[in-house]
Amino acid sequence: MNSDQASSGGVLTSVLGFLWKLSWIGRVMTLGVAGAISFAAQDLIRNPDEFANRVGQAQAYQRLGSAAPGEMPLSADAEANLDRMIKQIADHMAYELKNSKWTAATGFVPWTVAQMTVATAGLVELNKPVIENYVLKTMNTACGCWHELGDKPEHIGVSGWVLYSLGQVNLSVPEPAVGFLLANQAEDGWWPIYPSLPNDRHASTYATAWALLGLEKYVARGKAGLQGDEKTIAAAAAAIQRGVRWLKKTRVAGEARWYDYPSYHTKIQAIGAAGHVLFVLHQFSREDELTQINRLWMKTLDTRVLTAEESDSSDGYIQRKAGEMAIDGTRHLRLPWSLIATVKAFPSGTRWEQARALAWIERVLRRDLLTESVLSRTWVTSELLLALRELRGVALKKRKIS
Repeated sequence: MNSDQASSGGVLTSVLGFLWKLSWIGRVMTLGVAGAISFAAQDLIRNPDEFANRVGQAQAYQRLGSAAPGEMPLSADAEANLDRMIKQIADHMAYELKNSKWTAATGFVPWTVAQMTVATAGLVELNKPVIENYVLKTMNTACGCWHELGDKPEHIGVSGWVLYSLGQVNLSVPEPAVGFLLANQAEDGWWPIYPSLPNDRHASTYATAWALLGLEKYVARGKAGLQGDEKTIAAAAAAIQRGVRWLKKTRVAGEARWYDYPSYHTKIQAIGAAGHVLFVLHQFSREDELTQINRLWMKTLDTRVLTAEESDSSDGYIQRKAGEMAIDGTRHLRLPWSLIATVKAFPSGTRWEQARALAWIERVLRRDLLTESVLSRTWVTSELLLALRELRGVALKKRKIS
């Protein structure tokens, strides 16, 4: 008998001796637990990704024990990857903003310029007069609104993005654009994606979310005495309250999810749309008002590792007027808005839910998100940068990105 055999025999004898001392119920329970552990171990060995995820959760759980409440204690590697990606996108966008011709042919439509402005505010030196001139030049003065493209209908979501972007960099919000949003809000508080016949099946969570964000910038400037008259400022503030109530009312029961079109006969539960709504609600609600929704988000967080480009599409038919239909082609990016919603909901989670979310975020940050395809799609990199900066802000407030 060699030494390994002798050692194995000694272990077996010890185990059998331990079992013999137990009652028959104790033996059954011990063997059952051992069998379950063995089965789970075999399953994890067959699924190395899940095994790595479990290890990541355990490490995150340990780090959370010494973290401040609500802090996201990223690992050193995840932190470095986060900073690297923020800098890479910011450098890429700084070059684009400085050197590209701002035309639809080069992808610089109002929607994209607004997204870039929001994503890079405070990080990249922006030529504000150029942005302001571009925004005013591309506004449809007949309606005080913007289009996704020149041949598309007036777009309420795009108009909200533009107003929000102007407010983010302390530029004036055009008064006609405020009037456009106020005129197109339904009595119940929602907005359609395009001006359309009054029918609640046209109620869009995306359009409502971005109309609210755009109006909020106007109200903030109005209260600061920078622009606007009292009557319009009050009307915008009331419109915001109605819109927020509608978003809260249309949440899917028992979930932190929203349909893109809650009253439409065909609708999707777009995770990106839900992330948008949660982001917006955090702008207009006290933290204690959102505890339940936050906890539902953390409890049901989808921890699959997504690419930056994965999206859901509404593709709903909107009746603009008798005999005229338009298709909502909005793409709801999954990863950026899942990250943003998780950042917002994180403080409300249990320690184990936080560990699960943190492990997922670190797996995301280990991936090569900035592929050539992603960097060539400015709207994707803009929303991704916005998400990464939200994550950086809450994860570690130690130093400034250089």
